[in-house]
Amino acid sequence: MYQNPMENHDFLAVANLLRQKPHASARLSGTPVCPILRGVVRLYPMPRGVLLAAEVTGLPQEDFLDLELEGDIPLPPLLSHRGRSLQVMVAGGCTVEDMMGRIVTIERDGALLGKGTICP
Repeated sequence: MYQNPMENHDFLAVANLLRQKPHASARLSGTPVCPILRGVVRLYPMPRGVLLAAEVTGLPQEDFLDLELEGDIPLPPLLSHRGRSLQVMVAGGCTVEDMMGRIVTIERDGALLGKGTICP
């Protein structure tokens, strides 16, 4: 379940966590629909879930895009601004280990724009 990272966690603790090496990440590559898409989703363990930091470029201009994780872990949409997105979110009730090997995708109107696999 998605949670606002600032609701139940100290902002400074989140900022400090983002300065550390992630426990896992997914390198995102574009598909023929969006070949210039590049990005990374970094994963950090938290007491009640996983902090995800998504940084993506080469996106369609000014649009909400579906960020999806293979399986039943819902994530909020990405907002593209000038073809870029930087978003931090918390997936509650799971661990980084639960997410290993899963595929992260970015889609718009059912079209696959980019994807990557979560690896240590």
